[in-house]
Amino acid sequence: MQNLGFRYTQWINHRHRRVGHLFQGRHKAILVDRDNYLLELVRYIHLNPVHARRRQRPAADPGSSHRAYLGKEKLSWLTTAWVLAQFAAQCSCARQRYASFIGAGTGTASRDDFDPAAQDGCTLGDNRFIDEILREQGRAAPPSVTLDVVIARASCLWVR
Repeated sequence: MQNLGFRYTQWINHRHRRVGHLFQGRHKAILVDRDNYLLELVRYIHLNPVHARRRQRPAADPGSSHRAYLGKEKLSWLTTAWVLAQFAAQCSCARQRYASFIGAGTGTASRDDFDPAAQDGCTLGDNRFIDEILREQGRAAPPSVTLDVVIARASCLWVR
């Protein structure tokens, strides 16, 4: 079985001109502030193929769950109810509003918030959300220090 997996990985890597494990560095769990970031994150994910110029429409990407949110495909492992409920109570209306929401992002650049370099890699939310999560874990948020404070403290060291 291990040999089969190894050979399959080699075949996929050769076919797609890749190297490494099939799922190397691609998937990770991130705690997301659903109130302020989740819908934007859904839009960001579904528009990735469009922004990367691999597809003209998000529904044209066979690896995307976008078609499931539109009701055109059923994925047994995916729950779309919560996201769609943010748009409307009735499913057909929610799907229409969802499609409009996704479509409104096609002409815009992707958000910097979702750049892995712009976050700590574990949470996606504003400072209030991160502080709340750290408190729940019994950890304190690191104190924020302004540039003025750093300059003032550094200048005190040089004056002595």
